[in-house]
Amino acid sequence: MRPTDLPNLADARYEAYSQDIEPGVRRYNVFWQAFEGSHVLPSQTPVSCAPGYQLVPASPEDLQQKGYNRYHCYASSQIQLFEAYLALDTVYGIQSCATIWDIPNPPFRNPACGGQVINNQTNMGGCIPQSPDVMLDFQDFVNFVAEHYNSDTGGRFTHYIIWNEVANGDWFDASPTIDNKQEISQQDTNLWLDT
Repeated sequence: MRPTDLPNLADARYEAYSQDIEPGVRRYNVFWQAFEGSHVLPSQTPVSCAPGYQLVPASPEDLQQKGYNRYHCYASSQIQLFEAYLALDTVYGIQSCATIWDIPNPPFRNPACGGQVINNQTNMGGCIPQSPDVMLDFQDFVNFVAEHYNSDTGGRFTHYIIWNEVANGDWFDASPTIDNKQEISQQDTNLWLDT
């Protein structure tokens, strides 16, 4: 399915899926960058989000009670997109898996991260969080996904994968700390495992 699909097309695809394939587990890439791309930096105090974005957590009480570290502006369109997908998964008895990854641009992503070349373009989505502050922001994003998409009526993620293909240096890119374009030494392997 594509985000631009009309609801009747999405319903028809789910119906065909449930009849032809039989429901199982559907895996979604939940791109952190697609949610947190407003260019409003996370803050210890509530921030004003641009139109099309919503404040997460919504209040100081939520910050404390739900274990967030900071306030963020997440894209309403992405939040609603996954709400719609998960609601359909629930209707058709499909379990849903979230693969949570794809770091937003700097200041989240280390600007020195090399990325990987795909079709002559450099993809930076596999660059991993490399500072304690950014790890707190990633923790907040994981917290949001787990808390928000956890409803018996509106759909839920039943399985989680944290980051994508962590045994692959392109998709779990720790550069420049580890040069994943060269043969990985035992020291680099140990550093990678500790990352």
